[in-house]
Amino acid sequence: MMTDKNSLTIALLHELLAEIGQPFDAKHDPAVASLQQIGLDSLSVLELLMLVDERCGVEIAVEDLAPGTTLIGLAALIDQRQAG
Repeated sequence: MMTDKNSLTIALLHELLAEIGQPFDAKHDPAVASLQQIGLDSLSVLELLMLVDERCGVEIAVEDLAPGTTLIGLAALIDQRQAG
């Protein structure tokens, strides 16, 4: 179930993806498609996580992401870490 907070975090991730030159393609389901399936390579994931740290104050290492992490999964992790 997606919360309002989660929706805001996903919207932020869409903005950040556009900033790193990887705009989110609506053909992908953010709940199902992994970060790799939406077109991110390891460098793009690192860039995205650096922007998350800058904008949200949430530090997430690449190693913190499980294989197959989705955009919704990343948003949930950000929300969880912001909540403490």
